Amino acid sequence: MNHQQAYRVQRLILIIALMLILFGDTGMNAVFSFSHQPQSIWFYPQLVIALITAAGPNLLLMALGAYQLRRTALTVPQLIRRVLWIIGGITLFSLAFYLEDLVTQGSLNSFNIAGFLTALAQAPVGFYDI
Repeated sequence: MNHQQAYRVQRLILIIALMLILFGDTGMNAVFSFSHQPQSIWFYPQLVIALITAAGPNLLLMALGAYQLRRTALTVPQLIRRVLWIIGGITLFSLAFYLEDLVTQGSLNSFNIAGFLTALAQAPVGFYDI
């Protein structure tokens, strides 16, 4: 497999993982709604779909990470820069998540750092997988 084909396969796996994460975020409204229905013939296929939705993204992203291990190792400054980019992205996403919550509640003037740090610790986990 040449470099271009490997790149396309990686992007396809990433898109599938993202779609599964978004589908999994529908929760009880869609993917896990079968658990509230009486048991029927469709219970088990829906259970398999729910299991694939729950475990699939993590497994696909782990496979991508394992493939990336074949690359040359990062230097310490490169690794620190990447970790800081990830922490900054999580912080910005958590800030947007917190502000969106305040705006929908109509209490934007009650912004405080303690509330933001709570949102930082509790932002949706599925997005951190991405």
